[in-house]
Amino acid sequence: MRDLSRYRLALVQERSQEIQRVQKILESANIKIGSLISDVNNMSGRLMLQAIIKGKLTPEEISTLGHANLKHSPEEYTKALKGRVNAVHQRLLSMQLTHIDELTQRIVELDNDLETIIAQIPNFKEALELIDSIPGVGRQSAMTILIEIGLDMSRFPTVKHLAAWSGVAPGNRESAGKNKPEKSRKGNKYLKAVLVQAAHSLHRKKNCHLREQYQRIKARRGSKKAAVAVAHTILRIVFYLLTRKEMYQELGANYVSEKTKNSQIQRYVKELAKLGLVIPNALVDQQLANSV
Repeated sequence: MRDLSRYRLALVQERSQEIQRVQKILESANIKIGSLISDVNNMSGRLMLQAIIKGKLTPEEISTLGHANLKHSPEEYTKALKGRVNAVHQRLLSMQLTHIDELTQRIVELDNDLETIIAQIPNFKEALELIDSIPGVGRQSAMTILIEIGLDMSRFPTVKHLAAWSGVAPGNRESAGKNKPEKSRKGNKYLKAVLVQAAHSLHRKKNCHLREQYQRIKARRGSKKAAVAVAHTILRIVFYLLTRKEMYQELGANYVSEKTKNSQIQRYVKELAKLGLVIPNALVDQQLANSV
């Protein structure tokens, strides 16, 4: 089963690379729809690509093929579609789309095979539902995570051992008595890839603690380090969900800021008490309740 899962992941990565090649072909033809559509392989992108390949419609006509919920105006799509498409571009795009469809079909077949196998494994579906409840982790990602780490968390002495084995634990380098951040250790590359992908997908989530963590770290250290840090958090959540047999409970986007505020209130109360000013417990409790 693990071999099937890893082969599927390789096909997904290959399909992503093929979609990137489609973007490069479009750019060579001076077609800029990639800057307006996040995924040129989605329904709207496919309709536009098919029209470009056939070469029978004008940019104005192609711009109307997109889904009604597209964020940009038809005028913007018309401008992006005005390029220099020739027969070579059309031929290459046709070949790329055919290959992408072939990869998609193979991925679907592997998904069906994996579903058949996991249906026969006791407690797998229950564990899958637990992991699927984590924001950013879809069903297929949850399946890959479980296949890689297994259902029994007792084989890992602590959550830190699991994180180190997976390759998402933050590295530390001690110098002159001080711990300095370093690259994370090498680990299970298949598991790490899925966790990082889940972290990157969080930008679409709202009122989400994990998304807030990603944005906060990204502002200081960049998107790659933020993704690995959030991947580490997701894996820790997986460990505790499987250990406690509980569904994920959302903490909210303001969890960290409110927790920091509560700590500050309690610290200031202690400092005032040292100065002889005693704050009534009822008032402190009220302030803590208001900050939640």
